[in-house]
Amino acid sequence: MKWMIDQPITKIISASAGTGKTYRLSLEYITLILRYYNHPDFALDNILVITFTRKATAEIRERIQAHLHLLLYPPFQSASTPSATAEDHARDRLILLQNLRRFTPATNTGECGKQIMPPQDQDELSPDEYRLLSRAYHQICTQKHLLRVMTIDSFIGNIFRNLICPVRGIVRFNIDEDATSKRMPHLMPFVMSDEILNKLKCIFHTKVKPSLDEYNPFFVSLVELRWLYFLMTRRPVGADDSTLCRHLGAAEYWSRQATLLHQKCRDKFYQLFMKVEVDILSQDKQPEFKAIHDYYRIELIKALRAKPYTTEQLIQMMNELLIDPIKCLQLLKIIVNYHHAIYNGNKFRNKIIFKLEMEALTKEATRLLADHLVFNLLLPEQHNILNLWSEVLNEYDKLMYRYQNLSYDDVTWLTFEALYSDDPPLFDPRDENTANEFYHFLSHRTRFILVDEFQDTSILQFNILKPILDEVVAGQGSKPFGGFIVVGDEKQSIFGWREGERELLVNLPGCFPQCGNILTEPLTDCWRSSSRMLDAINTIFMDNAIHDYLNTHDMRWKYETISGRVDKLKAHTRIQYALKGYQTRTSKNPLLRLDRMRQFVRDTIVPNLRKIPPDETIAIIARRNSELTDLQTMLEEEGFISIFQPSARLTDHRLVYPLLAFIRFTVYLDWQDLLKVLHSDYILMEGAEFKQLCILIAEYERKRRLTKDPQSAEVKRANGGMVSDCDKPILPPQPERPCHPIDLSAIPSAQCYYNLMLKADDLTLSDLCLSLIDQSRLDLTRVPDRDLINLNAFLDLLREFEISGQDDPGSAADFLQYCEDKAKQELMKQRSIERQDALQLLTIHKSKGLEFDQVFFWYDLTPQTPRHKRMVDCFYQYAGQTFEHLHDFALSYQYAFVLEHSSWSYLTEQKRRREELEELNTLYVAVTRAKKCLYVMQGYQGTDDWETFLSETKSKTRLPLLFADSFRRFMQANGSTDDIGWNYGTYPPAKPDGEPIPDNKANPVPAPAGKPISESATDTPEFSTLSPILPPLLSTPYANATPNDQTKALDWKKLWLGERWALIGELVHFYLSFLIRNSVDERIRALENCLIRYGNIISTADIKDLCHQTDVALKAYPALFDPIYDKVFTEREIWYQGKEYRIDRLMVNTRDKIVWIVDFKTGRIAEPEQLDLYSTALRCLPFFSDHAYQFKQDYIVFT
Repeated sequence: MKWMIDQPITKIISASAGTGKTYRLSLEYITLILRYYNHPDFALDNILVITFTRKATAEIRERIQAHLHLLLYPPFQSASTPSATAEDHARDRLILLQNLRRFTPATNTGECGKQIMPPQDQDELSPDEYRLLSRAYHQICTQKHLLRVMTIDSFIGNIFRNLICPVRGIVRFNIDEDATSKRMPHLMPFVMSDEILNKLKCIFHTKVKPSLDEYNPFFVSLVELRWLYFLMTRRPVGADDSTLCRHLGAAEYWSRQATLLHQKCRDKFYQLFMKVEVDILSQDKQPEFKAIHDYYRIELIKALRAKPYTTEQLIQMMNELLIDPIKCLQLLKIIVNYHHAIYNGNKFRNKIIFKLEMEALTKEATRLLADHLVFNLLLPEQHNILNLWSEVLNEYDKLMYRYQNLSYDDVTWLTFEALYSDDPPLFDPRDENTANEFYHFLSHRTRFILVDEFQDTSILQFNILKPILDEVVAGQGSKPFGGFIVVGDEKQSIFGWREGERELLVNLPGCFPQCGNILTEPLTDCWRSSSRMLDAINTIFMDNAIHDYLNTHDMRWKYETISGRVDKLKAHTRIQYALKGYQTRTSKNPLLRLDRMRQFVRDTIVPNLRKIPPDETIAIIARRNSELTDLQTMLEEEGFISIFQPSARLTDHRLVYPLLAFIRFTVYLDWQDLLKVLHSDYILMEGAEFKQLCILIAEYERKRRLTKDPQSAEVKRANGGMVSDCDKPILPPQPERPCHPIDLSAIPSAQCYYNLMLKADDLTLSDLCLSLIDQSRLDLTRVPDRDLINLNAFLDLLREFEISGQDDPGSAADFLQYCEDKAKQELMKQRSIERQDALQLLTIHKSKGLEFDQVFFWYDLTPQTPRHKRMVDCFYQYAGQTFEHLHDFALSYQYAFVLEHSSWSYLTEQKRRREELEELNTLYVAVTRAKKCLYVMQGYQGTDDWETFLSETKSKTRLPLLFADSFRRFMQANGSTDDIGWNYGTYPPAKPDGEPIPDNKANPVPAPAGKPISESATDTPEFSTLSPILPPLLSTPYANATPNDQTKALDWKKLWLGERWALIGELVHFYLSFLIRNSVDERIRALENCLIRYGNIISTADIKDLCHQTDVALKAYPALFDPIYDKVFTEREIWYQGKEYRIDRLMVNTRDKIVWIVDFKTGRIAEPEQLDLYSTALRCLPFFSDHAYQFKQDYIVFT
């Protein structure tokens, strides 16, 4: 059969939040199989799916295989398969087939040339399709490498490993995400050379820091932005005379322009001052003339360093000031800070025309002054940065090739450099003849590329991908088919700080003009939230004020109406919104930002957490990690456990850094380290003792120095002698064990830890730390679980370090260096306890791609005061839509402010627009995480009401304020204000009992094709809480409690601490309480929690052994985990006849009306008669009695 060359497939899928992009991407994959599998040149590994995270990679792999399995193996009803489950699967399969028909055109790809795709209305696979997909699925299952789904870093890493390493002579390399920071100390000797130091002085001369290490962020930024340096220096930039980069390196031209602009500034200020004088003299009633400086702002007069009394003196002083560039910079800041009003407004009241004319003249003077400073300060600084940049990168590359520990960014850069560099070039990819063979080699295996989350692609990554994409859509080559499919959403581009370029997705068709009109398909059906939730989100983001602002400032942000398709959530949808002001500490009786956050926790989060069913997912989202840390602390005060993966280092944890300080004390004998331990939570030494200890240490050190060196400078001073330079120590003395230990017996706790230090050489590091903990005052039973897991993580790190060096165990100094080397790796980050019932705390960036039933969102609208980041500021504008060349650029370390007010302010404006759009995207991502309920509180710094604050604030980041105002107006128009503490209340309006008012509209239409597999088209009964089954919890009647006669005579000390059988029994019960379905994840979670709870009184080995024995015993009772019991409760408390009882395991089959009560015997007390009592208590409940539930019970003994 003869095959025709197909038109290349090019498609852009714009997938808004919750519209099922993973589902769609997997369908596109199966579509390619159906279309090309029978082609003699096609193989499954011709399709490559690229994602940006390992989680997304696993999710897409799983979804593709699940779809194939569902298509090939339809579910059938059996005795073990409920009919409802079979019906759900059949419905999902039908929807999947219908969607597949939409995406797969009929093509002559069958055997013998016949059409394999049946008519669009056929709801079953044809024999050819079934045979084809079966073969493909079998290949994927048996040869997993054929299903190529990988991250962008892995894809580029493969190119680097197979093609670049051999050419560049790199034999092997290690991936280290902290590689750049680790190379900085090795870079410092080069930086300290006279030539480089002189260049640094030219850049840093006005912002000198005491240590060169404080400039590390500057050098790191030079490395991270080296792709931009390449575009600036290796590729032609804009040649327009109006661009700033047109005269790069032309020092003589800068000097001429600076002189010319200096004269224009003088003339413009002369016009300003003369206009003020004319206005003064033209007044009808001549005022009593005192001095001209009374008519100008005092800040301007201070900048002149003297008070002028006449306009002539003022002009002369201004001309003298304009000679000095630094004084000009100060003048520019004064003018801008006072909004171009340099005159005294009290002297010119009610003179509107005069003020407008003065404002126009001042703005022109400001622009000329800024232009003058651009040529006088900014361009010379930029020239110095570019020269330094080149030398730093050359030295950095030497270090990179020497140590060969590379970050993913290093791998990406080296790949890009090898493909595009001219020194030495592998080839020139812009030359079609030389590049054709190379990219033929790259793309002979890959013919279809599917890219997920394309809006997060960086310019560097795109430059590597683009020639490959060009090749697969060229229409000819190694195979007569190819193409790419891109999935992304410009509204979810929030990784600009990681060099993700949103405009790549927006302008993608312009990057591939040879493809003509690339098909762009928006996904507008949301399968995450109800139509009620989406109505609110659509109204907020389509607000006229937001889009008027976007259009006015030339920002492209396309928003299409999204339809909510999960109608069963409509009745449960709830939105609450509040907008609250707060003050600073300088205010009188201030209501601080933390007070507002605490109000959010106390009045909103906590009450709702107590009402949320246990099987629902919950998240608290905030913009910054510091805000999440505060929220977590507040939640713990309320007794709620949360999962928060902070970016803080493990060694900074409050229970870890004292241990590390003590290890450091044993190495360097620095008393400050011991003081840190004694002042920590382990000891909490009182102030009086702490002061006494400091005095003892100071006296001991003085005597030790006098005894050690009688000729020391200190001795000479004590004896009244002269001290010469030769007496001063060149280097600090090396630490050594003192010959005469200090006597700290007056302070027992300090003496205890000092003695422990003296024994450090005889102990392992882990034993040393455990001894410190044992001798401390810290009660581990009262320490939060999150702190315990971090403490155990550090101890595990210590043991791993010791085990890894069994033949030559490392010293304490080696461990300190080990911690420093691994500082930014994942194992050195603080841990959080993983609990199924815990809510998650996430930054907006970490929440992207996730969904939760309930979302609480805190956002501070007040922009944080930007601190100087000690990084190079880069401003650039691309030429055209291909992102291959720059139209203009500027670099600065300390003069970005000048550029902002110059004739080239479009460069800073471009950067500001990018950042502002990204902030709007972060808000969109945050509010689209919720499936059912969304609770939002936004704070702003100010005592005024919101309308006043919005109209008077001068924030450059305006879009978040417009978002807040849009949300406020929506809630005012559609919500109720019944909720205490909420300005704008609840949407939809609530009934008196707090439940949302149900919608009275007609029943929703059936879900259309395209619905993801995980969603159900019809409502099913929910038994998500105990409330329908068990009565509400009553207050505990402790006042009427009586002693238990059976146990009051027992020796509890013997039972718990002697024979320990009661303790072991409790541990086994605790372990069993986590096992609902006895899955691997449940067993792992149960073991982890047992270690956390009992690890300080039972050894780790014993705990693991007991849990293993329990797992073995459970194999004899598989029915305990039969899925027919759809509701399972463990350790459930009930009250009956005034007494409290705890049921070990309660299982309910709501379909067959069966209740199974199980009691475990793990200790020596046997009470099988309690099962009858449990049954009697449960039978009294109306839910069970009204529905005629059958009861059975079992007593299981663990020996």
